[in-house]
Amino acid sequence: MHHTRPAPSGGTPLLEIDDLAVRFATRRGEVRAVDGVSLRLHEGEILGIVGESGSGKSMTLLSILRLIPRQGRIARGAIRYRGQNLLDLPMRAMRALRGRDIAMVFQDPMTTLNPVFPVGEQIREALRIHGLLNQDRKRRWPQDLFDRRLLAAERDAVVRVMQEVGIPAPALRYRDYPHQFSGGMQQRALIAIALACRPRILLADEPTTALDVTIQAQILDLMRQINRDHGTSIILVTHDLAVAAEFCDRIAVMYAGRIVESGATADVLFRPQHPYTEGLLRSIPRLDGDRAPLEPIPGEVPDLAALPSRGCPFAPRCHRAVPDCVEQDPPWVAVGPQHYARCLLHGTARPERGA
Repeated sequence: MHHTRPAPSGGTPLLEIDDLAVRFATRRGEVRAVDGVSLRLHEGEILGIVGESGSGKSMTLLSILRLIPRQGRIARGAIRYRGQNLLDLPMRAMRALRGRDIAMVFQDPMTTLNPVFPVGEQIREALRIHGLLNQDRKRRWPQDLFDRRLLAAERDAVVRVMQEVGIPAPALRYRDYPHQFSGGMQQRALIAIALACRPRILLADEPTTALDVTIQAQILDLMRQINRDHGTSIILVTHDLAVAAEFCDRIAVMYAGRIVESGATADVLFRPQHPYTEGLLRSIPRLDGDRAPLEPIPGEVPDLAALPSRGCPFAPRCHRAVPDCVEQDPPWVAVGPQHYARCLLHGTARPERGA
């Protein structure tokens, strides 16, 4: 298992999410897509968010950049980047921050990349929008010379970032269109777009889902190299615990819009303290000689439009549930050093906020 550093124990987080709630109004009622999520991301850290589909992982990432669909709204909470609450920023300032300080790698490159523009031009667009290469140059050169030199500088920067993410012959592939790239190369192009402005934080939403295991390993190695070389903090959303185990310093487990457990990767995977985390681990095939049958979690992911007003949403599927689990909201408690779980099994000792 890969570990670059121990879980952070102190210091000011680079990104803080406090009590975030996202709601969607539907004909069937209000959907609680994210329900009181609190997270911390420190400088240079890799944080994984894991859970089944529909648990609120991707919506948490989209909320950071205020990109939730129009039908949704952020009902409460705060998202602070370097102490500034992003929910208070005017939209113009928010647009300036996207890509420059916090960038996102989306799940499906085929629907994210524009099919009618060359890949190199799509990477260059981030540099052009944020104007990172034109500072103080316009005063020194005539407009036409400035434009030509700026274009050349931007193209050179794009070729460098394409080379950095492992796209072969980047000067030649600059003008290729997305359909001329393989799936793995398309994902590398998305990472290049996200890295063009050297952001402090990279949000990766299931970046390896549609790739075979060999290409998946290459993409994860690339992102780890980016983390090491540039100190880029990364939040990786995945449903694959094996990927999180290999890649992340800390893991937060989500269920029904809530964080139910968080801690250092080794603590969460080898000493799970929430029945849902235990269930996820029992449903993973093992290659270490243990041929015990897989145990899928019984039941189905809950309907987020019909969640109970109180109690633990995992209680109907939990083999360790007691009557109080459907009557009382589980507390968020410390179960070890920098290890937390939201479960009545652990009582109410040493409560603490944030993951």
